[in-house]
Amino acid sequence: MKVVFSLLFVVLLWACNQKTKIPGDVLQPSKMQLVLWDISKADALVDEIVKKDSTKKLQEESALLQSEVFNIHKISREKFYKSYNFYAQHTELMQALLDSIVTYASRATYNIHEKNKSSVFPVKDTLIKFVQ
Repeated sequence: MKVVFSLLFVVLLWACNQKTKIPGDVLQPSKMQLVLWDISKADALVDEIVKKDSTKKLQEESALLQSEVFNIHKISREKFYKSYNFYAQHTELMQALLDSIVTYASRATYNIHEKNKSSVFPVKDTLIKFVQ
């Protein structure tokens, strides 16, 4: 009986470890965090572009800026969406990823405000140069 419980424990432990293991063809959390952060900034920028210019199409502009983000991070659209789907299926990993993005965003916002206090010119975002 002890052998059965020991074996069951080992199998459960292995299953739990396999559940959170990130496959090699999926972006690691540190990389995914940066890509998602840039995607969210690109989405916000697209909203502003479409609001200011009614001739622009939301989906077209979004696809264009997403392509730029993928180029910046040297990943394919397919790899990003495969990674996104993996994280979406593993809610504990997605939650940790989103929490880290919120922390990263807070830190980045604070740093920008601190730099702007000491400078006459605001810091420009890297994505803005693609639409100017």
